[in-house]
Amino acid sequence: MNKIIYIGMDVHSSNFTLCSFEPGYGMTEDKIFGQVQFKEDLIKNTEKYINNLKSQRKDIDIVCGY
Repeated sequence: MNKIIYIGMDVHSSNFTLCSFEPGYGMTEDKIFGQVQFKEDLIKNTEKYINNLKSQRKDIDIVCGY
């Protein structure tokens, strides 16, 4: 069974922030994988961020939220 990695997006007037984490569900602490901020090209940079996570971990499913 793959682990679920959540990616959250926070939108500001001048930039976007993505944060990815694996929830511990009360058994362990949440594990934060990374956070990145961009000022432009949201779609291209988001795809790059997700593909980078997938290349590092083959045992994950990714869920994105806003």
